[in-house]
Amino acid sequence: MELNCLIVDDDPTFRQFMTAMIEKSKKDLRVDLTLVGKAENAKEADELLKSNEVDIMFLDVRMPEVTGLEYLQTLEETPFVILVSGAREYAVDGFELGVADFLPKPFDIDRFKKSIERVIQQIESNKKSSVLSYNEVTLLKLLQFMYTRQKKKLSPILTNENELGFYYPVLSENFEPAEQIKALKVLELGVERGLLTQEFLERTYQCYNCNNSFLLTREVCPNCDSSHLRSEDLVHHFPCAYVGPVSDFESEEQPGNLICPKCEKTLKHIGVDYDKPSAIYFCLKCGDTFQDVIIKARCTNCNTNMEIENLNSQTIYRYELTRGGEQAATSGFE
Repeated sequence: MELNCLIVDDDPTFRQFMTAMIEKSKKDLRVDLTLVGKAENAKEADELLKSNEVDIMFLDVRMPEVTGLEYLQTLEETPFVILVSGAREYAVDGFELGVADFLPKPFDIDRFKKSIERVIQQIESNKKSSVLSYNEVTLLKLLQFMYTRQKKKLSPILTNENELGFYYPVLSENFEPAEQIKALKVLELGVERGLLTQEFLERTYQCYNCNNSFLLTREVCPNCDSSHLRSEDLVHHFPCAYVGPVSDFESEEQPGNLICPKCEKTLKHIGVDYDKPSAIYFCLKCGDTFQDVIIKARCTNCNTNMEIENLNSQTIYRYELTRGGEQAATSGFE
């Protein structure tokens, strides 16, 4: 494999140093590095990119007029970029922009070769990705993100902006809000292959028709399915065994007291001469009376009205990168 290189640095001494590094490393690398040009600023780099096929660009951060990071953001199609700087704080910004590696000045030949090897692994990984399924490609990108950002764990964030109700950073962006269930398939694939481990976080329920998690829970009449209900405590008078709604016991002549409509005795002590064993419901639509309501859920997305036992259940997990996941992030899938 032959890789064409471009050095972009405003320091002539460092340009010469990088040239020597490329020459020194040739006998030890499994690729042939060819230096096609050296530029001291972004304008010269642009001209060289237009006239040469460049596979790797060694890009300095601190340059006059246009910094390396600013220049990187202007490029529509970029080669593999190895960011070079003595200021390590730029590493995170570089990785956010998709650089292949960050070389901290000063460095030796071993660190230089390691950086080239990372580029080679990414090239090989990209070649393998061309025959991978969409879920495999998405999983590989997630693993690479976690590995390069040193994020061992992936935790979902509660949200009302997608129908799953949870958002997985980086991963969820690959799917439309109504397709977030597909993100879970990618994570399941990672667990199946031993690239991720999972830890239980939450169990949720979704509409069986559209998988929406945002549901209205309703108490409805078992006769007409209306939620227009009124409820009262049910009162049981021990001495005469009369059972009825509390409104039967309320007396206009003695406000605040409960009078049994059957034996006309005043109820004195709850738990002694009476109790309230349950509630009774009145449907204000059909007039039916009942003690047990039906619990249903109405989907806020498709308006499906369903009994809660028919909801789809979904387990939400936290995930952690395994050794196998780290290896896949650097060398791709076997």
